[in-house]
Amino acid sequence: MEWRKLFQSVILDRGLAYYERGLVTDYRQGTNLIRATVQGSEEYDVRIRMEGDKIVDMECDCPYAERGEDCKHMAAVLFYMEEEMETRSDGKLGKDVSADSRSKGGKEDIKKLIEEADAGIVHDFLAEILRKDEKLLSQFKHILGCEISPEDKERFKRQIDQIFYKFSRRQGYIGYSEACILISELEEVLDTDVERMLEKHHYGEAFELTSYILEKIEEQPMDDSDGGIGELAGMSMDIWYRILDSCDLELKRELFKWCVGYLKNTEDEYIADFVEDILIDGFEEEEFLAYKFSFTLEQAEKYKEKKDLWSCRYGAERWALLHIIVMEEQGYPQEKIEEYCKDNLELSDVRKYYIESCIRDEKYEEAIHLLEESKRADSVYPGLVAAHSLVLKDLLKQIGRKEDYMKELWSLVLDYKAGDLEIYKELKALYTEEEWEEQREKVFSKLSRNICVEELYKEEKFYDRLLKNVLECPELYKLTKYENCLKALYPQELLTKYESVVGIMAERASARNQYSELVNILKKMEKYPGGMEKAKEIADSWRVRYKRRKAMMDELNRL
Repeated sequence: MEWRKLFQSVILDRGLAYYERGLVTDYRQGTNLIRATVQGSEEYDVRIRMEGDKIVDMECDCPYAERGEDCKHMAAVLFYMEEEMETRSDGKLGKDVSADSRSKGGKEDIKKLIEEADAGIVHDFLAEILRKDEKLLSQFKHILGCEISPEDKERFKRQIDQIFYKFSRRQGYIGYSEACILISELEEVLDTDVERMLEKHHYGEAFELTSYILEKIEEQPMDDSDGGIGELAGMSMDIWYRILDSCDLELKRELFKWCVGYLKNTEDEYIADFVEDILIDGFEEEEFLAYKFSFTLEQAEKYKEKKDLWSCRYGAERWALLHIIVMEEQGYPQEKIEEYCKDNLELSDVRKYYIESCIRDEKYEEAIHLLEESKRADSVYPGLVAAHSLVLKDLLKQIGRKEDYMKELWSLVLDYKAGDLEIYKELKALYTEEEWEEQREKVFSKLSRNICVEELYKEEKFYDRLLKNVLECPELYKLTKYENCLKALYPQELLTKYESVVGIMAERASARNQYSELVNILKKMEKYPGGMEKAKEIADSWRVRYKRRKAMMDELNRL
């Protein structure tokens, strides 16, 4: 059953983290229905409906799922389900289990136990539990509908501090796996505690707790390879947009002041991108407009003064564009905007904006001149040069300058976008079939040796050249990509290539997923003429040579 593709990779990682921590409980599996409880900041009930091996519906009562998203709690249950199915001999779901068929113990016994207990004992026990566990105390106060007190706000912050301390107490730095779990727990805070604050219209408290999380996350060194900080910042900004839609002007001023202060002092450009967006888009009152104009101008100038750093160059471009957006939103005359652009043409993004406005206003010659200048100014950035060339090529074609258009297209094919199939086909379409036979050889003779030309060979049906490139590649990814068009013509050559590479892979393999990949390659080899015998020969040799690798022996049994 292939269910992982239903989830974003970051959600999948966090679901795996929940599963590995043993947070899936009360798991019940029937023919068409799976039920389970997942422990987060609260208990969340998950229901997954099946038709055969196909998932037809998933439900969870967490706030994330209630917004229509597939959540980490669902993923955690599916990881648990996968383990359950692997332990069953038939690998199938069991007999249907309904709610009425649950054990008569559990919650019902607990309820009965509480009813029969002395009220004073229950009161004292509950008080002691809530005294020791601040998270439970917060949940209990929410159930009772209590207002949020100053003590509650400090308690929430202590809970945030405890989350960070739990993961950073060893060396200070948080590695990838623990960072995923940390982000998950902080998202739980946003999804539960902050969401409750919004429901009760406690907008100031929701802002204070969210900003506290962002400040803590910026201070914490961690491996954020999966982009969890961006996810968290995005959720935080969604909360702030909701606050801005409903709060009073005084709180808007406080939020605006925080955003400005953060952007003046932060070194974290990733979170800053989100904060910049809300600063520009989220404050529309008159008193904020003039400050946004002066602040964006000031920030752009500040970054421009530090031309030696790439990040400062990026910051100058970003803030200059934001300044232009503010000018547009505030109805500045087009001449003033153009004047600002011309004063900042050394910034690539400003140049790009101004070129687009020139094309829109049919100032074609000025746009062409700026595009040529841009190619020279950004010569150390191949991606930018290619982008400028593409715009120039399309503009020259649009205004009918055919000779210049063809010249730019040749530059793209041979240099700026070398190996790009669509650009290659655009050039090809300009020639007759007879003319192209000569022109394409010019292309292949002038292309650099490090350019990937396999797609071009495939387009021209140069299968002998394509085979040569596939065989010269030390790995199998090119063979896999072009196997379908080469297999019928060169079966023996491809089989030999598989044999040579799979032997090297076997020597280096050390994990079950790698052994599984090796077996899948052998299965591919079996489909070639003589491949059945060759795959068996290789597998038999591995059984002797690597007999101590139990996981490999298990995988080989799949052949």
